[in-house]
Amino acid sequence: MEPLLLLLGLAFAANKVVSVVKSLTSGDFNTPVTQLLVWAAAIGGLFLAANADVTEHLIVPGVSDQTLGTLGGASLVLLGLIAGSTGSVVYDFKKAIDGSDSAAEPRLLDAHNTP
Repeated sequence: MEPLLLLLGLAFAANKVVSVVKSLTSGDFNTPVTQLLVWAAAIGGLFLAANADVTEHLIVPGVSDQTLGTLGGASLVLLGLIAGSTGSVVYDFKKAIDGSDSAAEPRLLDAHNTP
């Protein structure tokens, strides 16, 4: 990846790891479970894409000429953590600027309460 984008993605991942730890220590299990689900979905999606005929030859932007199918497991996990964390940071930003909370969603572990 481009060095700046890679560092930014790693910073987002670190931020989300800290957020998960802070939530766990405060007794909030919704945030960690939700974030773990996001990471699992991103990592699983990348492993699937790396092994699917239709996307295995997709060139990963910023990773020179490497295709998704040629990346090793550690690279796919790292890209999944970065992608999932970046998505979460973008979602958090959108939620922060949406004063009306018009894009509210129910909590993952508290489905009976509305947002």
